[in-house]
Parts: sequence; C-alpha cells; structure tokens
Amino acid sequence: MNDFIIKVNHLKYKYSDANEYSLQDVSFNVKRGEWLSIIGHNGSGKSTLISALDGLIEINGGSIEVDSVRLTPATVWDIREQIGLVFQNPDDQFVGATVEDDIAFGLQNRKIDHDKMHQIVDQALELVNMMKFKYKSPSDLSGGQKQRIALAGIIALTPKIIILDEATNMLDPVGKKQVLSVIRELKQRYSLTVISITHDVNELKLADRILVLNDGIVVAENRPEEIFNQPQKLLKLGLELPYSEQIKWELSRFGVDIPEHYMNEGAFIEWIKQFPLKK
Repeated sequence: MNDFIIKVNHLKYKYSDANEYSLQDVSFNVKRGEWLSIIGHNGSGKSTLISALDGLIEINGGSIEVDSVRLTPATVWDIREQIGLVFQNPDDQFVGATVEDDIAFGLQNRKIDHDKMHQIVDQALELVNMMKFKYKSPSDLSGGQKQRIALAGIIALTPKIIILDEATNMLDPVGKKQVLSVIRELKQRYSLTVISITHDVNELKLADRILVLNDGIVVAENRPEEIFNQPQKLLKLGLELPYSEQIKWELSRFGVDIPEHYMNEGAFIEWIKQFPLKK
C-alpha cells in the first residue's frame, strides 16, 4: 500500500480574471492517516488548494493523486467519494428538513438499501453523540451541534480523507473543543487522513505536520513545534503565535532572557514557575 494518500506535484492555478497565479508550483505529499494543517494569511491560496484537491476547479498545471488515482475529469467523482469536506458554515451543507433526512441524503444518492441506510444514520449519530437530535431541524441546533451533524453526514459516506475548511472558525470555545474532540476520535477509530485549514492555534497543535502557504507558494513544511519555533517568520507572514509564544515575545520586550526553542503550554508553565512571586 502506498504510504502517501495524496500527492501534489508542481500544482498551478490562476483564476480567469486574475493577473497572477493563486497557486504557484505547489508540491507536497500527505501520509495515510496523517493530520496536516494548512495555514497562511487571507489570500495565500489555502481555499484554492482545497478546491483543487476536491476537483472543484480545473488546474492549469501539475498533477494531483488521491489514493494512487490521478485526478482527471474522468476520475473526479471517484476521488470525491474518498473525500469529505466540512465547511466553515455548516448551514451551507444542510439539505434535509430533519437531522435524519440530512444524513440520509448522501446515502440515498448512492442508492443504499433503506434498512441499511437507517442503520448507518443511527451509527453516525451515535459516533458524534447527537442521537437525541435525530428528528430535530438542523436550524434549531447550535453552531457546534450543526458541525457535529455535518461530520455525521460525512462519516456515513465512509471517506478516507476529511478536509476541514476553517470548520471551527464560527464556533465558541466550547463548540470548538467538542468538534475537535469528535474529529480526533473519528480519525483514530477509522484511521482517517485529516487536512485542516485553520487560524486556530489549538487546532494547529493537533496536527502531525503544518504546511505554510504565502501567495500561492509553500514557504514552510514541518512539525508544529518546528513551525512555532520561528515566531518572527510567522509574524511577518501575518500569522498568530501560540499563547505561550505570545507571552514569551512580550517578556523579551522587557528584557527577560527567554528560551529560544518552542515550548508547549505544559513546558512553558514549568519554565515560568522559576520566577519568584513578588509579595
């Protein structure tokens, strides 16, 4: 089995009304079962890249392979069956009058047997802990609940890859925590590959690897701790630092001798404990 579930080689794309390419010679691979986060300032090419991966736009150059199948007009629908997209606004994905109807919609399109379909719907709702909302209208749910229903609808279709297009941006901290917890559990249970576009540092810390885009070019690609270890570069690109790095940055402005390497929150708390409290 190929270790890479996605291969992107020398990808180029330019919108018809644009003067410059939104994606310029982008190349990277995604390992099977990996969590890859893609970050970059607004307009860096993140959403364009996701659209290309799902075959929503026709690329101008390069190639994309998903599970060893090259993306072409002839294979695009087969590839889309391997990918589940979760968007920023879950309302954009709802088509059913009830939660049950919405999750069943994709299964009906695949002509799944009626009895089996109801079994799959119930299993998907159990997985995201939303069974009690089965007969509710999606419009009556909170933002976090809506995203969990959107996830259930995708999981019911058994994709190999889940792409989160800023899927937690509109949620409050509790909703974000709940949705990310569900995604992490589903990833582990089904060995899913996760690709997330996000500005949320807490979400970035869940990633195995981070890819940084700037003006359609991959400018960095590494483990989270290595990416976070370059605070000046991230700030220059207009990106947010983890909270511990923000505090370190402020302390350095007051002449405090701070460690140069990145520390997660636990390590940062242990480091800061060394400073005596003033009475």
